[in-house]
Amino acid sequence: MKITEATEIVLDLASQQWGMVTTAQAKKAGVPAVMLGRLVDKAVLERVRSGVYVSTSAGWSAATEIRAQWLALEPTTMAADRLQTGPIAVVSHESAAELHRIGDLDSPHICFTVPSRRQTRQPEVIFRIAELDDADWTVVDGLPVTTAVRTLIDLARAGHEPEHLTDVIGDIFRRRTATHTEITDALVDIAEILAITPATAEGAQAWLEERFPTPAPSPQSARILQETMAHAQASLPEPSPQQMRIMQESMEKVLAPLQKQLGSVLDAITAHPAVLCLLAQAADDGASRPALRQVVDAAKAYDSVFDGLPAHLFPNVDRQDPLGGESNQDEDADE
Repeated sequence: MKITEATEIVLDLASQQWGMVTTAQAKKAGVPAVMLGRLVDKAVLERVRSGVYVSTSAGWSAATEIRAQWLALEPTTMAADRLQTGPIAVVSHESAAELHRIGDLDSPHICFTVPSRRQTRQPEVIFRIAELDDADWTVVDGLPVTTAVRTLIDLARAGHEPEHLTDVIGDIFRRRTATHTEITDALVDIAEILAITPATAEGAQAWLEERFPTPAPSPQSARILQETMAHAQASLPEPSPQQMRIMQESMEKVLAPLQKQLGSVLDAITAHPAVLCLLAQAADDGASRPALRQVVDAAKAYDSVFDGLPAHLFPNVDRQDPLGGESNQDEDADE
């Protein structure tokens, strides 16, 4: 085989998996191991570890060694094919944290979670035995990796210090790699490790609020929101009854989870008077009335946003209490 032909075959394989190829994959495609050595001499390839090479044009990154070790676990199978059939090993613990860019956990090891006992001659590779559900892992840059919250749980159970875990949680929040509910559920699982009491969702939320308080909306953000909503309302046609019905149904679907996170997004939800009207319409359902009353009452605390919307832009919006009370303007008039 000519070196030009070998180069074409190898680089085609490498282009499908981060610029990397294994000796077994190349051999399966007709390129012998000795030819890979010649491609290294020609600076076409660079050896990452025994049996795994990377194209010199691809370069190295923080994930290169993790990818190489993962490819070596099934050296004949291409990366994409493994994900379709379900991975036999998932990047986890400190290695997963590195790929998610959460925490600052220096580790000399590359960690994989596998369903059963497995051995390796690579001293830097560690296998953790655990059964992972589909919800426990995701794909990050083509690699199967435990989710951010599963990674947090694994790190806690592996014995990392609470302050390190707190840093991980902060990064999860900042990078938005998990929802508030997912983080809360994870904290309940590791409540004893973090000394969270009580070990309930309420206790976890209180622990989070103490360390990562929800910032209050600034007057500037309220003003920008007012101006943006006013401009948007002025340029939109009056919604049809069908559109109003669809909006109401959508609000009913999202209302429950939004209530749990109301503190940080309340001003964004209630700034548009039409939203309050929809909530009032939904309140006809007796079962949902108490929850909606909480939302509308909370909205009244944001008078600077609501009152800042010019009335002439919303001629069809009833500014009285949509759940049956009188507006603040009427109270002022009575006085």
